[in-house]
Amino acid sequence: MDDHNKTSITALGCINVLARSTDVPNSLEIFNELMEFYPTIKQYIAYSQRGFPRVCPRRNYSFTYGRYLSLNDALENVKNHSILEIGAGFSPRGLNFSENRVYLETDLPEIIEEKRKIIELIRERKGIHNVNHMFNELNILDFDKLRLCGKIIKDKSENPISLVSEGVLMYLEDYEQEKARDDITKFLAEFSQNGYWITPDFSYRNTLSNSNMCLDLREVRTDRKFNDFSTNEAISDFLRQGGLKVEFLSNEKISFSFKDNEMFSLIGPICEPSYYQCAKISLI
Repeated sequence: MDDHNKTSITALGCINVLARSTDVPNSLEIFNELMEFYPTIKQYIAYSQRGFPRVCPRRNYSFTYGRYLSLNDALENVKNHSILEIGAGFSPRGLNFSENRVYLETDLPEIIEEKRKIIELIRERKGIHNVNHMFNELNILDFDKLRLCGKIIKDKSENPISLVSEGVLMYLEDYEQEKARDDITKFLAEFSQNGYWITPDFSYRNTLSNSNMCLDLREVRTDRKFNDFSTNEAISDFLRQGGLKVEFLSNEKISFSFKDNEMFSLIGPICEPSYYQCAKISLI
């Protein structure tokens, strides 16, 4: 994952959904700043609207929004924890959840620097001063950088640390997933034995859309094949091999609606909750 441009387009896609079709706080502000900082987002939006088949957006948008809300809901389980978000992209989660806790957002260098600038502009405009909300570059496969992030957080707070990731793991090859798992195990053992790794990235996604064309388009854009786990048993076995155990959190109470948008009048069901279920992972 050396070339951030291969997967950064998905970060643009997620904020596009949240800003233009939901009422998630600060999503529209981030999106508007991106229009200035990242002019190619206009090209992405045009390409996205042309490229996705007409049967796809309802499930694709529902999955993106449901996944965002599911992880937010899971954070209610760790209210006293500091948060290290891996692959934060342009999500507004850090801005919305850092008022009463240390929150370190990380991503590949070019993305996280753009994100930092945008959040600082929004803070200045809204008169927000928050020393608990921080940014640092991180490739999930670089354990030295991951350890540095742990030290940055521990310098600010002795609270347990939980790691969160949304839309990262499925882009990794088998050996990369194993390394990420093992590095997170080492991180928790060193910095937060009572902490967790919370993520919807293990959710079953093979039927994300009415047509596999949606997945094919994403894979062409990122030059990465989706690497999924088809059953909860496979997920548990994978994590156990790395010294981890998993609890699958219920998200049946999550419900959501979109702003008025003609694409959501299309035929086809929205995503089932299992498509964006979070896993709460801890040391064995």
